[in-house]
Amino acid sequence: MENDDNSERKWEGVRTWLIELGLSRYAPVFEIHEVDDQVLPLLTLEDLKDMGINAVGSRRKLYSAIQKLRKGFQ
Repeated sequence: MENDDNSERKWEGVRTWLIELGLSRYAPVFEIHEVDDQVLPLLTLEDLKDMGINAVGSRRKLYSAIQKLRKGFQ
């Protein structure tokens, strides 16, 4: 059960991040594709396309924010 709680916390971080970006409509997509706070900084533009994020503007906003996350982890 502890692992489920931990997974939920990781998912909450992604959801909060999407809300802050003004892209909360994509939260279900990230959840379906099991993107948590560990996977998020690893996503590429191709991954976002594969996840079905087809709007170029949204995809670019997400990718730009992901790149900023990467810099924070280095």
